[in-house]
Amino acid sequence: MSVDFIFKKCPNCSANLKFIPGSKTGQCDFCGSSFLVSTLKGKGEKSETKAMEFNRDWAQKISRLAIERFQNKYKIDLTEDSNAMERIVKASRKVAMELEEEDSTTMNVPFITANSNGPLHICEEYTCSDIK
Repeated sequence: MSVDFIFKKCPNCSANLKFIPGSKTGQCDFCGSSFLVSTLKGKGEKSETKAMEFNRDWAQKISRLAIERFQNKYKIDLTEDSNAMERIVKASRKVAMELEEEDSTTMNVPFITANSNGPLHICEEYTCSDIK
């Protein structure tokens, strides 16, 4: 079975992007920017839709807020756990992209760490007002 790819330009750095038709989000392998596939304008297309650039500032603010909320709730600093931080950054990027189109969304990172009571999870709602 072969997969047909669509090629477009990254809205951040203009590097070539490829993604599978039907996918909703993508990420530039060159600069790391994330984007909503439906908003990209390709060569020869007459669409006036602007390409939405991933908002890195939002993702960083969401990451910091998630870490802060978790630490306040459980008294555990996740910044020392590289695996947890990688998962939080990935989830924060997703939340930032979802907030481009929605008023609120939920970050759900199961089994982020554990304490003496068992596994701990991040399940927090975020709104645009949380990060502005």
